[in-house]
Amino acid sequence: RERERQRRQEIDALYMSLRTLLSLEFIKVICGTVHRGRDRRREKK
Repeated sequence: RERERQRRQEIDALYMSLRTLLSLEFIKVICGTVHRGRDRRREKK
């Protein structure tokens, strides 16, 4: 549980760093692509 909380904090920090460098629309496209790829991999299992 603690590790999951720490991982989420790290992802949040990374997202905020990206947000300062990239446009919100670009981040939305990237996140959508990542989630679709992850979901497809889960379906194959």
